Amino acid sequence: MAESRLRILLFAIGIFNALDYFFTLQVLQYGFIEANPIMAPVVDTVWFFVIKLVLIPAALYLVWVVRARMGRVAKTSVWICTGAYAGLMGYFGVLMGSGMVL
Repeated sequence: MAESRLRILLFAIGIFNALDYFFTLQVLQYGFIEANPIMAPVVDTVWFFVIKLVLIPAALYLVWVVRARMGRVAKTSVWICTGAYAGLMGYFGVLMGSGMVL
């Protein structure tokens, strides 16, 4: 994967992750629940902030640092993660566009 493409994908994941943090907090106020079983236990704690806005960006930076040593599976995982986050952003868009969440 070309470095510029990887940089764009990692940046997109970072933006999607931050948006996910803020959108999740918003939809939870409307009675929705956190569907991610890993994040659900920490969603109402400081750890939700730490994981979403500190640890994940740090992990993305680490991926960038070790990019030369990443194998094909790891690079494919970046594509999959970007696609999954894009789908999640679409879901949030549908919720907000439908008027279920403002």
